Amino acid sequence: MQSWLTNSTAVTGHRWDHGYQAFQQQAFLQRWSKQHELASLGEIIQDDSYGILTPGNVYSSEHPITYVRVTDMRDGMEIDYEQTLQVPEEYYRHKRARLRKHDILLAVKGASIASSKSVAFINDDPSCKTIVNGTIFRFQVKKPHNPLYVAVMLDSEILKGQIRSLQVSNNAVSYVDKPSIHALHIPLPPRPIQDRIAHMMQDAYAARRDKLAEAETLLDEIDDYVLERLGIALDERSRKQHFVVKSSLLIGHRFDVGPYANEFNLQEESSFAWVQLQEIAQLPRETKLPGKTPDAEYFYVGMRSVDDVMAEVNIQRLLGREIKANKTVFRGGDVVFARIEPCIYNRKIASIPYEVKEALGSTELLVARARQGVLPEYLLWILRSELIQRQIAGRMTGTTGRRRLPPRVFARLKVPIVQLELQGEIAEGAAKRRDGAKELQQEAKSVVADAKARVERMILGREAVQ
Repeated sequence: MQSWLTNSTAVTGHRWDHGYQAFQQQAFLQRWSKQHELASLGEIIQDDSYGILTPGNVYSSEHPITYVRVTDMRDGMEIDYEQTLQVPEEYYRHKRARLRKHDILLAVKGASIASSKSVAFINDDPSCKTIVNGTIFRFQVKKPHNPLYVAVMLDSEILKGQIRSLQVSNNAVSYVDKPSIHALHIPLPPRPIQDRIAHMMQDAYAARRDKLAEAETLLDEIDDYVLERLGIALDERSRKQHFVVKSSLLIGHRFDVGPYANEFNLQEESSFAWVQLQEIAQLPRETKLPGKTPDAEYFYVGMRSVDDVMAEVNIQRLLGREIKANKTVFRGGDVVFARIEPCIYNRKIASIPYEVKEALGSTELLVARARQGVLPEYLLWILRSELIQRQIAGRMTGTTGRRRLPPRVFARLKVPIVQLELQGEIAEGAAKRRDGAKELQQEAKSVVADAKARVERMILGREAVQ
């Protein structure tokens, strides 16, 4: 009986004896090989290598070479080139790291191993000179095999399960070495079946992209919808106007016209009342030290828990001993507002679910609690709008990279107050678009998951290849 590696999380039925687990592993391999040829990945790989590691001080948008890292790999076997770094021309001399058409990229280090973003496929020639990072294994596939099919297999649980079992640790960091990658067993049906499976997954990924694009359109509409219903049109005309402000209002020693011009212009030609935020919302700054009750359980909202896209929070349950230092107290219906860069510009602004009686969270989150006559949902979408972003521009204080919005500036933000009926309509319309986007995103996940499940059934002989 051969030796092999597995993670404790992959141990079936909490059985630790070698024979039982080896039988389970072998049973899968036997089922695959009964349907189609089963080969080691190394038999069909050619021109493989790791990328290169560059010093951390060479990145600049002025450099000509695109540098793809694991963090640039996305669901759907894609690469987000908008997030990539640029490195000097000299690094392109490393031919082994150059990205080419039909390359397959595999993440081989850390938490990205066998994750949803661990595989990428280069369908077309790169639009510019591009190299890959050293934590990426890059290879081409020998003819006559379909390279997209091979990428699809690497992105399936059939191969990911093997990859997880073959990873090893070095200084607490997991990695997969080249011999292990070559040893992976991959089902190899005839080329027509490979083509059909690849085409099916290509269609699924295209449908996913369409649904995600539609979801993004809905999310982009929210801001325009909110301001349009209020009759607010934001433009740059105010920057050309002259006006007077009190010296006491010059926040953070900013004397340039922009930040103040935006606020000045908002109050012109309005059909409703403009008020300060503190007039329509309580701005509590209550804190609690959970460490005093180490065994008590708390709802917790960290900065990472604030969804800057969906305006929702992911609430954790933590014991007092797990929460360090003093924390801000939130109540159900509160709007939490990130006050530190860059989170404030990323609109990490969300609402606490009504059913939450009390939650603790980051002190970098300001709290706005709607007063009587104001709907919390309306307050949420107003605070997330471009209307507010224009008012906070240039009003941060502190050192570069850690600047914060002072609470007194937050309290004085100008917001429109309208009748409850219109507040409800605005909140409902914004939420409808947000919820529609969530549904489309879920459909995007499902269409790919369903296609992957079909592929695995086909490989295991449980479904005919049509």
